[in-house]
Amino acid sequence: MSIANIDPRIISGFNNANQFKLQPHLIAAITVGSQSHGTWTPKDNPDSIDDIDIMLIVQPPPNQALGLYHWEHWVYKHEELDVVAYSLNKFVSLLTKQNPNVLGVLWTKPEFVLYKTQTWDILTDYRDSFSSRQSYESFVGYAAGQIHRMEHFDAESRNEMKLIEDELTARGVDPKKIGNGEAFAPAFSVVHDIKNIPTDRLKAYYCYYRSKYTSGYMGDKRRKLVEKFGYDCKNASHAIRLMRMCVEFLATGELKVYRDEDAADLIAIKKGEWALEQVKTVADELFAQAKNMRQMSPLEEKLDERKINELLVDLTLRSWGMI
Repeated sequence: MSIANIDPRIISGFNNANQFKLQPHLIAAITVGSQSHGTWTPKDNPDSIDDIDIMLIVQPPPNQALGLYHWEHWVYKHEELDVVAYSLNKFVSLLTKQNPNVLGVLWTKPEFVLYKTQTWDILTDYRDSFSSRQSYESFVGYAAGQIHRMEHFDAESRNEMKLIEDELTARGVDPKKIGNGEAFAPAFSVVHDIKNIPTDRLKAYYCYYRSKYTSGYMGDKRRKLVEKFGYDCKNASHAIRLMRMCVEFLATGELKVYRDEDAADLIAIKKGEWALEQVKTVADELFAQAKNMRQMSPLEEKLDERKINELLVDLTLRSWGMI
């Protein structure tokens, strides 16, 4: 499997931002998010609010993993790309915490794996070692967070943002130039053509524009959906998906990442076709199902962290050519 499958913008972005090159330290590159769930809509679709999400798992060289300097994490957002990279150690640590977004990567369909090494194959062979009833708390926690955020968007900040947008537009300034940082000098001072607008208001606009409700490749469209339906439909879709996956995982021991049976439902929620009360009702039902299923799940109660630690040490030494 060739590294040529990875968008060159990701490779150059990583190499420019870190103290070592992506190759030969890359373990795997996987398409995650809505594409791996089967709920992605392409950017030319008027209903699309999806980025292209990629996760990298990297084994940093010894001088970036031992001693004082520990490389663990890198984030890259550019146009439609939303990329996160984890060190092998960090990735396994998140697996032991049963992080749903990370746990699901081990169960992603092969066609979404852009690049892999033998280390990745070994990790997926051992994926059952990262499965336990502890996943219940993690899935429920993440889903509850999505439910909270879907309603608790910052209406006051949105209104203030709209006032600043109107003021900028009236002065002949494109608000997006403030939002994406083009209008700011390196010291975060304001360029001359908008110096008559208070800097603190412009900074507030910039920060809100880059927040979770407006940032990203489809941020503006997502904000409009929030304003139209009164709740964040994407958060709602994530919550329902997470809890359905949780119930299935607890019942069968298999994590179904690709949602071939309910993808249409999840897309409909993202488009605002479900009323808010319907989302809440279904979510409550799923929370109850998951709680009941936890008691009868075939999964082990807890992970065997000693076994996982031995695996991590072995994979690390192998990746460094020490065994």
